[in-house]
Amino acid sequence: MTNENRKSVFIQCPTCLKNGKIEIPRDKIEKKASGLSLIIVKKLICEHVFLAYIDKNFTMRESEEVYFVPSPQIIEKSKKIKEEFFDKNELDLINLNLYPLTLNYILKSLMNAKAIGIVLEERQDFLKTIYEKFLNFLFNNTFNTQYQIILDQEYSEAKEELNLPIIVKNIEIIKDNENFLTDVEFAVERGFIQKFYNDEYGLETLRALKFEINNAFLLAQSTKEFIENTKKLNLNKVIKFLEKEFNINIDVKYAEFLIGIVKNYYNVEVGNLYKNVEFMKFKKLSK
Repeated sequence: MTNENRKSVFIQCPTCLKNGKIEIPRDKIEKKASGLSLIIVKKLICEHVFLAYIDKNFTMRESEEVYFVPSPQIIEKSKKIKEEFFDKNELDLINLNLYPLTLNYILKSLMNAKAIGIVLEERQDFLKTIYEKFLNFLFNNTFNTQYQIILDQEYSEAKEELNLPIIVKNIEIIKDNENFLTDVEFAVERGFIQKFYNDEYGLETLRALKFEINNAFLLAQSTKEFIENTKKLNLNKVIKFLEKEFNINIDVKYAEFLIGIVKNYYNVEVGNLYKNVEFMKFKKLSK
């Protein structure tokens, strides 16, 4: 490929914040009708692998880690997931228009009882009912959610009246009253959605995503009950309880994710749980 067919783009790693320029094919960006293009950057400016979101002007709008936390797989105690029909066209539209980072924002907000507004461009009006069907399917019979999908013009006219603490548009966080989505990890949510955004996405990957949300809801419920009925708690005790109760292995980061749900969704005080456990972060607890 000649130099004329390539374009230099300035990027920054979301992990170490090192920046630099990389060259990407022009046609990958120019042939995309609208929106952002996702580029996988593999150890080009540093040792990390990450996603870069590039706009039509060859400007990086955002970058995102690809690291994710594995989820424990519950089989016996998980509710059977009722199937709902999505045609291939609907799944294609979701996959092409709903960016992974945006879905991370939505999942983290809704699983933590944070109402969220999702702003669409005017040309994306047809996506409103598809997104509603998608989110209703994912959260049916689990988390009670509050969200609103609105068009750009509608948001501009009514943003002062919208009583929503979080509002996102594409990968941009327009409003975040409590800084809930600021400087937080999405490693667990990223693990949830990885199958949905792979090359063979379809109904099975949609079911897999719902299954992850089902499991998170069930584990968070059990975590809440354990916390409310146990004295002298710490993170180690919570993890060992869940591992014994469900015969699973739980990553420390996943346990912290569950405790966040207990705190925000169920409004349970969890302050002392993090005492003396800083050394356990990024490691698997010993049995």
